[in-house]
Amino acid sequence: MSDGLDLVKITLAKFFDKLKAFVLDEDKQAQAKLAFKILDLDRDGLLNIINLLHLYKNIPTNTLLG
Repeated sequence: MSDGLDLVKITLAKFFDKLKAFVLDEDKQAQAKLAFKILDLDRDGLLNIINLLHLYKNIPTNTLLG
């Protein structure tokens, strides 16, 4: 959502626009691709151990995404 930049603030409108596929789109593959793009923090097309550790540290495990 921040176009690969660190510490970038995004607008609420952009946040909802990016996540509307989870609510409006019934295509599970499109939802999976969007989730992958969100989780791929360094935008290299891979989820490596650094990405996963960063996510584990910052996303509470008792949430739906966690």
